[in-house]
Amino acid sequence: MEITIDGLKDLMISRLGLDMEPGDIQPEDSLQNDLGLDSVDLLEVAIGIERTYRVKITQNDTAAFESLQSLFDFCSEQSLAGVK
Repeated sequence: MEITIDGLKDLMISRLGLDMEPGDIQPEDSLQNDLGLDSVDLLEVAIGIERTYRVKITQNDTAAFESLQSLFDFCSEQSLAGVK
């Protein structure tokens, strides 16, 4: 499955039950500061990404969770590199 910004927005909204629309989330938004996600939410997003996009996320990849854009960039790089 192809990784897109909109796909990541939809994944976060559905998995976390966020009361917002995809248009409410901007790529540069901080996942924690702007969207209010906590560590449990980020773990749930990571699990969703692993299951949906088959991208492996480790504890060392926390920098990828700074913003939606950094998360997208990380997932795209991992997908292109064939990291699973």
